[in-house]
Parts: sequence; structure tokens; C-alpha cells
Amino acid sequence: MLVTLILFLPKANANPVEDFGNKLKTWWENEKTETIYYQKGKREEGKDQLQNNWNTIKSLFGQK
Repeated sequence: MLVTLILFLPKANANPVEDFGNKLKTWWENEKTETIYYQKGKREEGKDQLQNNWNTIKSLFGQK
């Protein structure tokens, strides 16, 4: 019975190297796209914050 278990249970589950390469490439492209999208959003938030700060400083000195 032990021999039967040893012979029939383990299965090799190897994927071709090409699949790993494609998964890695897809992952890299997705990460790059997400990073670019995130950075664009943060850049716009930074511009808005800078403009708000500048307007606040101007208002302290009575300028508009």
C-alpha cells in the first residue's frame, strides 16, 4: 500500500519557462502602468496643493 501511494500520488507540475517569462512580463507591464497612473494623480494633487499654499500666502499680505 505504501508503494502504491509513493508511485501514484506525486505528480510533476512543471510549467514551461515561457509561461514564467510571459507572467513576469505581464506583471512588469501592469506594475509600470499602475505606477505611472499613481504618479500622475499625485503630481496633480501636488500642483493643487502648491497653488492653494501660494494663494494662502498671498492672502496673508492682502494680495489676491
